Amino acid sequence: MIRLRDYQDKIIEASRAAMRRGVRRYMIVLPTGGGKTVLSAFIIAEAVSRGMMAYFLCHRVELVDQTEATFRAVGIDYGVIASGHEYVPGNHVYIGSIDTVRRRLGHIPTPDIVIIDEASHTPAKSWKLVVDTWSDAWRIGITATPSRLSGEGFNDLFDDIVIGSSTRELIDKGWLAPFRYYAPPGVDPSGLHIRAGDYVTAEAEELVGKITGDVIAHYRRLADGKRAIVFCVSVKHSMAVADAFNAAGISAKHVDGKTPSDERRLAMEQFRQNSSQVLTNVNIFSEGVDVPGMEVVILLRPTRSLALYLQQVGRALRPEEGKTALILDHVASVQMHGFPDQEREWSLYGLLRRGNIAIDDDAPLIRICDNCFSAYSPAQKCPYCGVESKLSPREIRQREGELAEVVRLEEERSRLVARKAQGMAHTIEELTEIGRSRGYRYPVQWAKKVYNGRRAAN
Repeated sequence: MIRLRDYQDKIIEASRAAMRRGVRRYMIVLPTGGGKTVLSAFIIAEAVSRGMMAYFLCHRVELVDQTEATFRAVGIDYGVIASGHEYVPGNHVYIGSIDTVRRRLGHIPTPDIVIIDEASHTPAKSWKLVVDTWSDAWRIGITATPSRLSGEGFNDLFDDIVIGSSTRELIDKGWLAPFRYYAPPGVDPSGLHIRAGDYVTAEAEELVGKITGDVIAHYRRLADGKRAIVFCVSVKHSMAVADAFNAAGISAKHVDGKTPSDERRLAMEQFRQNSSQVLTNVNIFSEGVDVPGMEVVILLRPTRSLALYLQQVGRALRPEEGKTALILDHVASVQMHGFPDQEREWSLYGLLRRGNIAIDDDAPLIRICDNCFSAYSPAQKCPYCGVESKLSPREIRQREGELAEVVRLEEERSRLVARKAQGMAHTIEELTEIGRSRGYRYPVQWAKKVYNGRRAAN
């Protein structure tokens, strides 16, 4: 028996309502840590009870293993279609790795219902081939971040969207951990070139590689002894950061996609037992993977992707008794994307775009305290240490922009008033007086020109 939380029950009811309306393709949005896999297990259990065949598709083998653990815990019988697993025919439920499923299309049963984990990947060619092949199946995409770097939406793949509770709501209810956000001096990625919508890796690696010493110093100052996941730019960068932590006497492990599974499991276990304080990686822990015991996220990868940012910071929000998560942002992501618990209006139609970059125009102004490095919404004083606030460069730009807009509107208003006054002047004498009030050098000649021009037009 799967027991759902109250907010998960509401999602199920909204999903049923969509199905009753005839919607066969819809997306469910629920924050990182909100229990998307358990929610999927409930939907699949209901489908199987009605004689349907269901697939749960993941984009990485690690997520297949994690889904298996959840399905076992809730009592769902399943088979696996993934590398390293024997395919057993005859199951009503399959957990599949998208790459393996794609290669075996035509050799495995066609499902009645498909649940797509981390559905923001669905537009990729490998995913599209699968969902297009199974176009008659019920299609449910589940994600924390329905956002694409290109700014395009998902309305070509889904027909409706079910929005669950927000990150802020889940924190307030205790289902996610509260957090403190620090933005110690780091790097400004604004000068980096952009390729395929995000920063060029080689340039970002060179820029961020210069601050490793500062990263360790601020870890000691703000999070000493706590278990931290570090998101790096590249495998080379991740290895270098792990080496630097170890050289400073802080036990650290690097993990990447080519790390043997036994070594990866050992690194995770050592991290969970707190015999290793730091895990460095590139994208291994960005999506879906639960990292038990994590208390700190350190951001060393600048990104234009709102989805990647939220996935990374969301890793630290798994709740534990007495826990307050720490986020150490050395790459100014918070000033581009806003806080993890900012209210966002998700839709199937994507974000606004500026050039070739998707933007979140609702990202709030963020102030960074010069004394304690805490990030907070604009206020007269830092709410954590009480130091008087200084305007951030973005606030200065915004105020300058607001002032320029006020000046522009005032100039436009003045022009309208002047045109109206000129239109109401009917004699040369009245026009001459307007010319004098405007400081014209030859007001009489100007008045005669305007007056004669009107007569010629009439």
